Amino acid sequence: AASEYLGAYKAPHARANRARRALCSVAQPVSMSVVADLGPNGVPSTRFGQFVRIQSQLHTGRKWTEVHEINAGMAGTLVWVRARKYQGRASSKKLCFVTLRQQFSTVQCVVAAGGEIPVEMSQFVAGVPNESVVDVLAKVSVPGQPISGCTQSDVELTVEAFFVVSKSEPKLPLQVLDASRSQQEIDEAEQKDPTKKMVRIAIDTRLDNRMIDLRTPANQSIMKINGAVGQFFREFLTQQGFTEIHSPKIIAGASEGGAAVFKLNYMRLGPACLAQSPQLYKQMGVCTDLRKVFEVGPVFRAENSTTNRHLCEYTGLDYEMAFQDHYSEVLDVTSGLFGHIFDNLKEKLGPELEAIRRQYPFEDLLYTNPMKRLTHKEAVDMLHDWGTKAMPPLRKETPAWMIEYLEDHVMRESLESDEEEPPQTLTPLTDEQRKEMGPYKDKWVTVLQCAKMGYMDDFTTPQEKQLGRIMHD
Repeated sequence: AASEYLGAYKAPHARANRARRALCSVAQPVSMSVVADLGPNGVPSTRFGQFVRIQSQLHTGRKWTEVHEINAGMAGTLVWVRARKYQGRASSKKLCFVTLRQQFSTVQCVVAAGGEIPVEMSQFVAGVPNESVVDVLAKVSVPGQPISGCTQSDVELTVEAFFVVSKSEPKLPLQVLDASRSQQEIDEAEQKDPTKKMVRIAIDTRLDNRMIDLRTPANQSIMKINGAVGQFFREFLTQQGFTEIHSPKIIAGASEGGAAVFKLNYMRLGPACLAQSPQLYKQMGVCTDLRKVFEVGPVFRAENSTTNRHLCEYTGLDYEMAFQDHYSEVLDVTSGLFGHIFDNLKEKLGPELEAIRRQYPFEDLLYTNPMKRLTHKEAVDMLHDWGTKAMPPLRKETPAWMIEYLEDHVMRESLESDEEEPPQTLTPLTDEQRKEMGPYKDKWVTVLQCAKMGYMDDFTTPQEKQLGRIMHD
């Protein structure tokens, strides 16, 4: 391996890569004691290598810096960082660039051979497989140009020492970089260069290798926001005098009506069920004179859905309270609760929201705090007025056959709900007509349903969304 390494610089690119990986694989294990015995300049005498397995036998005394904490104000200081090698490239035998990732924060490192940095160190770093856990001692510097590919774009780390803590397999089922791309990025890259096929990670591959897939910035952020919602839920209700309870999840019978319940054998006592809801126990809690209770816990429902997203198991956020005079007291708490959660997500988890937006674009949530309240009649009138006004311009730009078909579709739904004789079915659409109508169908159905609100007793989901848009406008 060493002889191949020595001749690698003039060899083809593939041979050079093999040589770097070989150098990394044959590197002698390094004791962690080398980083506990630092020289006068704060740098260990051994500059690179792979640590022996950590066995909690030594306190090195190193002071760690989180990647997200590194900023231009720290220029000139030495920092120890433990992170994953996200990606890297060797520009020459003496120069290597590496990106470190810690959760969804990234920073660029430079390994430049010369002086006390040996050439072998640059090649060793280049050969470390992506996703390996590494310890890096580096000096913070400010680059001439911002580094657009990293979250810490205003700084760069000049590496003084580089150690592998846990080496990854050279070939992984998926690369985090590939799993982090948005669909828009993939489409734009392929449009720019039709001969270039971007890697697309299938959902089965993601789920089979979930430990790696969850390392993407978007998934890391989703996990953080998921936990934060529960935290803010608890925080607000506790401030309002609520008591958190923990109800049983294995119970004697179904907690709600219907057959959507998971059953199991409870040892010698016979059949039991997984709880579909903490409803009964919340009501019991209120009746014990606790008066205000809440729970954050798992809910199980045996709903055999035909979609690829099931409600069989999820985390429920439930609260129950007694009110003094009017149920509007419950609405007051609900309004304050959602406002508290949404405000804190926007204020405290802005970087996480942006990380998700980069891979899965979305519009900002529109809401008021306190929440706007409408009576059922006010909501019906608003939708009816909007639907009536929206119809004329849509009729002008839409083919007559499409209007006739959609009106018949909505009218049939209304007549069926009133148990009247539905009209005769229209002539089936051709494939071309069905394709043409696709983008308009949901919008038209919503418009026509709103215009005919007199026939409707309840709101559909599109109507609820449209009501939100009307209130915003």
